[in-house]
Amino acid sequence: MSIDSFDASCIEPDLVEHIVKLAGAGAATPSKTFGRGVTVGRTGAGVYTLTFAEFPGVYVGLLGFGFESGTQSGLKGYTVVTNSPSSGVITINVTNAAEALTDLASGQSLTLTYAFKRVNA
Repeated sequence: MSIDSFDASCIEPDLVEHIVKLAGAGAATPSKTFGRGVTVGRTGAGVYTLTFAEFPGVYVGLLGFGFESGTQSGLKGYTVVTNSPSSGVITINVTNAAEALTDLASGQSLTLTYAFKRVNA
């Protein structure tokens, strides 16, 4: 690749970002296309779980998210609400413009960026 890349800098030491990308599958569990060490589950319409194989660190928060689709208007008004993890599991709620829980359809995807602070064990 000819584009230069650089390590990210942060004033908080030992911050680690976890990027997880989900590909919609309608009423089934979405496929994970990025997210090493993370398993995805579905507990109901628009409710997904991310389970970390190893303790990622102290939870800092959701830094950002983005929806993608070939038909962009189909995602108008969509948003994500997430919780603080419990026992290495983060729950994600995806809602549509009517503020109703909704699944990611085929052809739609969601990218999430979480931050954790590494700590000495």
